[in-house]
Amino acid sequence: MGRLFIILVASVALGACAGTLGNLTPGPGVPGTRVTIKNPNPEKWAFTQSAAQVKTTGLLAWTCKPLACSAERSAVVGTFGKSPTRNPDKEALARAAKLLAVQTKAQDMVMDAASEGDERITPLTSGVTEVRGYPAIMAKAKKTTRGKTDYIYRSEIFVGLTMVRLISVSSVRAEAKRHFNEFAEAMEILDVPPPAPGSPNPAPAALSDPGQPAGGANQAPQ
Repeated sequence: MGRLFIILVASVALGACAGTLGNLTPGPGVPGTRVTIKNPNPEKWAFTQSAAQVKTTGLLAWTCKPLACSAERSAVVGTFGKSPTRNPDKEALARAAKLLAVQTKAQDMVMDAASEGDERITPLTSGVTEVRGYPAIMAKAKKTTRGKTDYIYRSEIFVGLTMVRLISVSSVRAEAKRHFNEFAEAMEILDVPPPAPGSPNPAPAALSDPGQPAGGANQAPQ
């Protein structure tokens, strides 16, 4: 896995990120959201960031170990932001999804000019979806670099008070989606919603933990 491919994944993630780590830690009687992106399979995925890099950029990045994936190149990047609302409006999400495609087209213009046509990125599809039962927007794109093609599956997932940005890139289109699903399913989610109006007791914490080995945001990555 070459260094340029890691730079590609990081640049896509930075383009999607308006801030850094945005997790809020909930507690008894304290509404909040905590999401941990975990390594779904440490035998397959290698964490590529140092602790200093995670602290500085807020990015979590994994690459598939040699011979562990069928695709020649595969990587996943995650980062966090603060969700503007617990309950995003569907029409507003649809507009945001269209904006992802617009951003990809703008990025393509910059890349085309900077590389004299050697690098291009083409939007494929975008739309509103759900990930782990939470509202999300997604965008798929294809990037070509000197004859090599990579597929990008990018999503912004609105989990309580946290927006999770998860991006999967692979030289095989089906693998990009499959790897995205692996990391999405491995996320640990702890969300404490605010109490209902008039309720004397705080709402119980909702814990979603698939019991996978840790490897991300709020624990030591593997």
